[in-house]
Amino acid sequence: MKMMKPTLTSSFALLLSAAILSLSACQNTGDVALTATGDRDDTKPVVDANTIGILEKPAAPEVTPIKEGTPVTISDDSTAPKNQPSSSDEQPASNVKRVKVAFIDAEGKPTKVMLLPRVERTDEEWKKVLTPEQYRIVRSAGTERPFCGPLLDNKKEGVYFCVACNLPLFASSSKFQSGTGWPSFFQPITKENVAEKTDKSYGMIRTEINCARCDGHLGHVFDDGPRPTGMRYCLNSESLTFTETKGLKPIAEQFEKEATEQAAK
Repeated sequence: MKMMKPTLTSSFALLLSAAILSLSACQNTGDVALTATGDRDDTKPVVDANTIGILEKPAAPEVTPIKEGTPVTISDDSTAPKNQPSSSDEQPASNVKRVKVAFIDAEGKPTKVMLLPRVERTDEEWKKVLTPEQYRIVRSAGTERPFCGPLLDNKKEGVYFCVACNLPLFASSSKFQSGTGWPSFFQPITKENVAEKTDKSYGMIRTEINCARCDGHLGHVFDDGPRPTGMRYCLNSESLTFTETKGLKPIAEQFEKEATEQAAK
């Protein structure tokens, strides 16, 4: 996939802007609309890739509720009205959506790839298990302020997990200092655990990265990283949790228990 590379001048300008922004209070996370990495905060006006003009976020379309007793017609393409239950809500247990992912062992090494149930929750359920800032970033594709994430300067050995579903995502051995203000890695702990999709928002073509098991927003990936992969996975600290290597054993045991239970079904 061909991804847009900024010029040296525009890259310097964007990084300088990010550094200036980082001098403000880190708690005021809503001020950054478009970051030096091209990541975004959908809650604010957005500056485009060349810092030309302001794009306001379009208002959400109004949805007219269906009155009680009104018959609902399903078209040939089986598209139901938005306020009808989704297919995932009506699926029997035997038809639960599954994804191919890997867990880790007590040393932080990935296990074999397994077919496991996808983690799905309603918005209200996610709000109960995530902080407001985590929800804004993970479930609404937001972005934390540069140089403010608690995991940016973490140099301990261990594993970074998805904050929403605890899937192992990145090992400390692949973390590097990118200078962008966000935790950066040159490869995931296993490719199956990090999903990619094209992001065409704001006049740019980028590759968004999400947790493969819960679809939580992590950040974006770029092809300007170090060897051996040449890739830079740019993440939000709020999308992650971290566990040192010495504390991985109980997590690995829980993973093994879940894998055993799923294999028996």
